[in-house]
Amino acid sequence: MEYTELADYEVYAGAVTFWRARSSTPCADAVDGRPLSPQHEKHVTRAPDPDEPSWIGTVFEIQHEFDAEAVRRTLLAWHAKHESFRTLVTRDDSGLHRATYRPENLHLAARDAGSYDTVERVYDVVSRYFDRTVRPDSWPHLVAATVVPTNQEDGPRFLLAFAADHSVMDAYSQVIAVSELDQLYTAALAGEPLVTEPAASYVDFSVAERAHAAVADHGHETTRRWLDFLEPDEPRFPAAPFPNEEPADLTLPQRSISRWLVGPEVSDQIHQHARSLGFGMQPAVLVALAEAMSTATGTADPFKFVMPMHTRTPEYTASMGWFVGISPFTLQLAGASGLPEKLRRAAEASAHIRSDAQIPFATIADLLGIDSSPRFVVSYVDLRHLPGAAQFDAVRARALRSIRYSDDEFYFWVVRARGGINVSVRHPNNATATAGVERYLQAFTTVLQELATQPEPALV
Repeated sequence: MEYTELADYEVYAGAVTFWRARSSTPCADAVDGRPLSPQHEKHVTRAPDPDEPSWIGTVFEIQHEFDAEAVRRTLLAWHAKHESFRTLVTRDDSGLHRATYRPENLHLAARDAGSYDTVERVYDVVSRYFDRTVRPDSWPHLVAATVVPTNQEDGPRFLLAFAADHSVMDAYSQVIAVSELDQLYTAALAGEPLVTEPAASYVDFSVAERAHAAVADHGHETTRRWLDFLEPDEPRFPAAPFPNEEPADLTLPQRSISRWLVGPEVSDQIHQHARSLGFGMQPAVLVALAEAMSTATGTADPFKFVMPMHTRTPEYTASMGWFVGISPFTLQLAGASGLPEKLRRAAEASAHIRSDAQIPFATIADLLGIDSSPRFVVSYVDLRHLPGAAQFDAVRARALRSIRYSDDEFYFWVVRARGGINVSVRHPNNATATAGVERYLQAFTTVLQELATQPEPALV
């Protein structure tokens, strides 16, 4: 599965319908005393400019006939199962407050958005709806759109796309939603009762996350690691090690890339080599990323970036929510004597990532007086064994993100899927940054291929 903007996905011409939840209960009657997580609080108080979209989502093909009532039942059951979709935040002079609607007080409203003869027009209509509707400070935090193709020669099918605010969804949620929604729709179309037993709630997880945040102080090991990682003068996040141009008067939408670097045979061989040396795939990918950066930049500087990491515990495996923290990562390979030593350094450098991610960075930011955003972020995930992964290609599933405006952010999402290793990138929209990113991707591809064929000599 790739991770791109909607513009990079092949929609089809046809009839568009918008879907959103509404409540018959006034917000004042849905007061919920459970607190927000620290990162949710920061997310709401730092809500982006209304003219700048900020959402994540998914699009995939349901290979059954379109039935509006079945779609309505599917989305209503989905909201009933996941409390995160039914919660919202209000603000007054005393601060932020949570409200949560009960499932029985919701209904799904459908709006006919018209039929269109071109894919460009369908993309424009759907993307505008997502961009203008999904906000951190307004409910619902999740909306959907269906597209029924004009041409049904390939059999009954339609697209289901949804967009959500990050406060109620993370990348794992984006992926597992495909099989969950497909199964719900299949049952709804057959007229079967839909199972709406609640999943473990992200709202409850937020309470536990506040407890994790409470242990952080200036002497905590996670705080110390962040202090060592951040630039000391301000402090602020280190810049990405790519050449870049000075910010322009008008910030352009970032450029977006999605590219398959190597196939499954290569990724399997890399994993086998790493395992034979006593390590997993993640250290091997981290070594390859660091080696590629040295090649692309011509330096042996420590490889530093912010690394997202999921914070789910087993009871939240099937839940929708924002179960993600971030961690500082620094890897120095200079002087390493060979691949085993490099893998060992990568494993040691990443040993603290999961524990650091448990402490919400919003808490660290308050402690250290940080008001900036990460400028170089790299994540690695393995999607091969997630629910529905075997069908992702068949149903054309794609994780989505909205466009982003920034002159200095470089984000890389490295995904191991059944089709191999894919990398998704967003970066500043200028020729200098583009050339630097392309050099890096070429170097990363080369190192991965060498690691699969000649693991030891290639990286000594």
